[in-house]
Amino acid sequence: MLLCLLSAINCGKGQKLLATRPKWREFGVIEDWIVLLERLLEWKSWPNSPKMLKTDVLQAKTKHRCIVCLMRRVAARQAGMGLKLMKFHRILHMADAILNFRVPLECDTGVDKSHHIPAKAASQLTQRDLAKVEEQTAERLLEMELLGVAQAETEGNWLCDCQPGHDDDNNNMAKLPRKLPSCLGGSVYHTEINGQTGRLSMVADRAEHGKRSI
Repeated sequence: MLLCLLSAINCGKGQKLLATRPKWREFGVIEDWIVLLERLLEWKSWPNSPKMLKTDVLQAKTKHRCIVCLMRRVAARQAGMGLKLMKFHRILHMADAILNFRVPLECDTGVDKSHHIPAKAASQLTQRDLAKVEEQTAERLLEMELLGVAQAETEGNWLCDCQPGHDDDNNNMAKLPRKLPSCLGGSVYHTEINGQTGRLSMVADRAEHGKRSI
């Protein structure tokens, strides 16, 4: 994102487009943004270093203050609380955190945060009651997983090669078809397999208007 913004501001067509806005026609605005984006690109690559010199980390205490002042002067946030945010203030303490807990790659939580996306979606489907939210979120996650497996199998994408029925059933029972229609109605339905023909039948308790049960 930073590289795309920097490229757009540096090119002639981008500067012509920005010149249509009164704020960007002020003297030195575009140059200040170019300096800010270049500093942020350099700063972004530094925390991803596997090794850091202690002298660089000590100097970063002053450098981080310069970056904070540059961001406040050039890209002051107007919405909400502005830049009075904990994430913005923590930049001033980043150098001390590196000295205490080693390089930032040792404390990277980006991978773990990506695992919370399904949980966030499931939490939106709960009653949001503090006493029940954890239990209901777990139930919604299980339901979403089961519905995803069921949809994959009805579309022919079988996740396991299993034989319907029980071990004591006859071995001549036909396998489930690999492609099943999904034209059921109602929220609850029952399934049965004919032991002789191997056909799968489904019956919905409450058929909705415009849909039919198999």
